[in-house]
Amino acid sequence: KNEDYLRKYGMMYDHFKDDRSWYHLQFYPTFLIRRLVFVICLVLFEGYPELQCNIFITSSLLALTYLIGLQPFKDKVNNVLMIINETCLLLVGFLQVVFTTDIKTKSLVDITGWIMIAICSTNVLANFAISVVVNVKARIAKCKSSKVVEPEPEPDNTNMF
Repeated sequence: KNEDYLRKYGMMYDHFKDDRSWYHLQFYPTFLIRRLVFVICLVLFEGYPELQCNIFITSSLLALTYLIGLQPFKDKVNNVLMIINETCLLLVGFLQVVFTTDIKTKSLVDITGWIMIAICSTNVLANFAISVVVNVKARIAKCKSSKVVEPEPEPDNTNMF
């Protein structure tokens, strides 16, 4: 029965550390629960943006603590990427608080918005650049590891007679 489960769902857990720790495998469930809580907060606390921001910031801090403390992925690059992504979300969460206050000047809102755009753009570009570098390195390693067999030269049949 365990083999049947691994055949069906094992691929979801391939990139996590294999030290039999239950905590490392809880990344996806906590991710989904966090999204569910966020959506519920958006619906239930519609008129309370401060509370929504606080819940978002708290969940980001907990997720960041989980990622830094456990580093659940086998690959260091994945751990670093997830920590960077979560840090960017946390920064954006802190900046969202500006939009919930009563003291809103146009220049403050504009600057805060541009900073949020810069954080998100930098995050996307960093993820893209890291993905490209990792894939290029993998391709180079694959090319080096595969043996290229050169064809043997054909015998020169022009001078047979």
